[in-house]
Amino acid sequence: MSNRRCFITAPYGLDLSALQHALEEHGVDWQWAKNLPAGTFLIEAISKAIRNADFLLAVSSDSGLGPNSFLEIGYALGSEIPVVLLTTESFVAPIDLATLRHLKTDLKDPKLLGFQVQLLLSSLELPKGKRRSVQSAALRQPKSQKLSSQGYASALEEAVATAVIAAGGRVTLPERGGKDQAAADFLMWFPEIDKEFFNPAAIEVKTKIDLAKIADTHARFGQFVVSSGFGCGLIVSGAEVPSNQLPQLVPLPNVFIISRHNFEEALRSRRLGAWVRHERNRLVHGVR
Repeated sequence: MSNRRCFITAPYGLDLSALQHALEEHGVDWQWAKNLPAGTFLIEAISKAIRNADFLLAVSSDSGLGPNSFLEIGYALGSEIPVVLLTTESFVAPIDLATLRHLKTDLKDPKLLGFQVQLLLSSLELPKGKRRSVQSAALRQPKSQKLSSQGYASALEEAVATAVIAAGGRVTLPERGGKDQAAADFLMWFPEIDKEFFNPAAIEVKTKIDLAKIADTHARFGQFVVSSGFGCGLIVSGAEVPSNQLPQLVPLPNVFIISRHNFEEALRSRRLGAWVRHERNRLVHGVR
């Protein structure tokens, strides 16, 4: 299978080395105006490169998109080439670009860029007409992100994800595994609160804590979090967590159980990172 081809448009002087490396790591051949072949008019070379691309990445600096980017975006859209907008947290996309797929990113974070490229390629592989399904929905701007319940196992799971988005975080949905696979319900990206833990964190949502099954759930989910290399894992319970009745769980300093109410309150107050650190310290020092 041949590599995907991408054209990058960005303001002059912006450091895109981490993004370009992430594309290469995922088998994407990229081009931009700087490395187009000589011997032809620049506008012709750019037009040809965009037509030959599978998608166009429009990258903004903190001050916005470069003037050439709007022309190149328009040409790509006119040629029916998918366009994805990459912006930093400080840049707000103009309203006329609101319909584009939109990723809030960090151009200096290779891990985040790699995951976002992987997510993007998965969405581009979907059949035409389904590219704005659950996976592509996670590529939209966090503050206006609207998630379809199609990808969630329950209304509670969707409500917890919506709370993350409302607090300014990002949500992505991994592929669902079989019944025996302790995969997360979704991943939460919130490096603005705590990059160590939430870039990303794995989230498992339960209607309530089943005391007969929590030890097995806790251990299997913990194994998934560790093997996947996530910052931490949170088991969010729709009901209050009966901490004084929980069985003696094997301490896992990167997996935590929290009620939905406390989770949402910690998100609103931006103290979720502090709560996780406190709980980790308690577990490390054997305080139950």
